[in-house]
Amino acid sequence: MDWLARFFGQPSSRYRNFQLVFLFFTLNFIFPSLSYAVSPDTAYAGFLKVGAFLWSAPYPKAEDSYFWRFLGASNVFCLGAMCLFLQIDLKRYYPILPSLLILKAGTSLQFLVHFAFVLHHPSFLVIGLYDALTCAGFVWFARSAHRDGEARGWKGLVPAPRSSRGAA
Repeated sequence: MDWLARFFGQPSSRYRNFQLVFLFFTLNFIFPSLSYAVSPDTAYAGFLKVGAFLWSAPYPKAEDSYFWRFLGASNVFCLGAMCLFLQIDLKRYYPILPSLLILKAGTSLQFLVHFAFVLHHPSFLVIGLYDALTCAGFVWFARSAHRDGEARGWKGLVPAPRSSRGAA
């Protein structure tokens, strides 16, 4: 409990907020990636429910491909791992932020372009916009926490970046 009190009472609200938001991002990628690999019907049903909730739009494709499912699961798991690395040590792993952003922004752009020019299924729009918002969150929270960490010399942060632990 002492750690939790130190976490919420730490001097850097930006670093604390980064940790909380990136915990959400990490879990938001890791758990679905496992679902894509072992229960693709669950993900597909969710995709169709989003479309049906917004407006009834038929989806003309059957999503039954091991090839794309495995690639998608690996891609999303990679996003989760990158978020976790940033959480563990923002100081050391900050240079992966552009790769994280490119990977997710590419996905967002594909969904939005597909919605605009190919198939006006509402799920494509929702996912594209959600992914764009996620990209903005990556940049906002990681950059502001990194700037604050640099300004503080990475001292007093909870959890302390691993590369800063034991440093004088």
